[in-house]
Amino acid sequence: MSVLEQVRDFIAGHALLKPGEHVVAGVSGGADSLCLLDTLHKLGYAVRVVHVDHQLRPESGAEAEFTRRIAAAYGLEAQIEVADVGAWARPGRSLEEAARLARYDSLARAAHAHETRILATGHTADDQAETILMHFLRGAGPDGLRGMQPLTELNAWVDIPAAEGLRLVRPLLGLRRADTTARCAELGLSPCQDASNADLTFRRNRLRHELLPALETYNPRIREALLRTGQVMAAHSDLVSELVAEAWPSVVRRLDPEGLRIHLPAFSLLRVAVQRGVIRRAAGAVRPGLRDLGWEAIERARRFLADPPATRQADWIAGLRLRHWGDEAAISLSTSELAFPEFPQLAEGQPQAIPIPGRVGLAGGWMLVAEAGSADLTFVSSLPAEAQARQVVLDAEALSAPLALRPPAPGDRLRPLGLDGSTKVADLLVDRHIPRPARRRWPIVVAGEEPVWVVGLRQAELGRLTPHTRHAIHLRLISP
Repeated sequence: MSVLEQVRDFIAGHALLKPGEHVVAGVSGGADSLCLLDTLHKLGYAVRVVHVDHQLRPESGAEAEFTRRIAAAYGLEAQIEVADVGAWARPGRSLEEAARLARYDSLARAAHAHETRILATGHTADDQAETILMHFLRGAGPDGLRGMQPLTELNAWVDIPAAEGLRLVRPLLGLRRADTTARCAELGLSPCQDASNADLTFRRNRLRHELLPALETYNPRIREALLRTGQVMAAHSDLVSELVAEAWPSVVRRLDPEGLRIHLPAFSLLRVAVQRGVIRRAAGAVRPGLRDLGWEAIERARRFLADPPATRQADWIAGLRLRHWGDEAAISLSTSELAFPEFPQLAEGQPQAIPIPGRVGLAGGWMLVAEAGSADLTFVSSLPAEAQARQVVLDAEALSAPLALRPPAPGDRLRPLGLDGSTKVADLLVDRHIPRPARRRWPIVVAGEEPVWVVGLRQAELGRLTPHTRHAIHLRLISP
């Protein structure tokens, strides 16, 4: 079977592209990418050739010009993108990774500019074997050992803003590197030879030129064995993913761009493999494109969820933090303030006056409404218990100062309406099972410094209505 037929069947077998579909092809000028360009073009796809010049080698400009000429020979225009690799450099990030991110960012922006949602790269079966071996060396589980997939969402592969909404296809994963080289020779093409591919300071090059040849002395078909491992692990990973998807609604309480919460009793009932899958999916949901999430990191998170430290929080990996309280835990960005949309939460930490009449906006669309009105409580007592908890009527003349809204302060005490003695506001929040992070932003209505209402939970004796009340203040908590 010819190379063209193999690629045609691979695309059809994995439903990578529709007939005639528009696709941005990353063409470096090497044998793999030239084979990609040739096969996609001859199979009738609308190919947009994009070459990314990383400007890391003196010959990079000549390679860009070479790609331009090859594209022109196919009647296509090559778009040359100059990548700013330095802009992607970070402490602890290798040059390889910075160049990779810069490359995909350039390809993604080109796709958006041409209203194309599909990127294609020339990864081959040899690249796949190397990837699986690299993941094995770092201790990856099934998700890592499955290797690259023929089709993936780009934002699951790289953590860059431009990746959103794009798909990445790899039509050559069924070919060996020798196949692409032979195809170029058949076409009379002389691919560019990237000298950096022989630089043994790069980990993948050491693996390609040193480790794999050494392993072939033990198993001459080590590459085929690695590819079979990838196929087995892909099936295993797909099964676990289905189980994770089934468990997700009962385990994950809330998801937003900066964090999610895990219901621990439900999580604890899951099989270990599914727990690991939930953690991996959670990390990916909060930090799209997260790579190198190995077994040790997953197990560290599992141990935290089962037995947190005294601090109830821990920095985890890649700017993510684990937090624990009661029956819930959170995986969130280290810099984020967790949101609790099911609870009233202050949008600002500073005290703010309550206008009467007027309203004060809270986080997540909650609202506190204040009105001056009648001292008649009949309409309040006729409401359902939940609705009664969300409103109070106060004796305006019994309050020593104007009303304000603020978060709980250390030492706050409240004498509950109708009860003897006083209680700490902090204890009240704990008794109501309010998560620790939500307690810090719980709204408290105060007159001066005296708590009058722990909003939605408990009214104080201070300000209660009496037969002598003439002027009342009606406070209502309104949910989104």
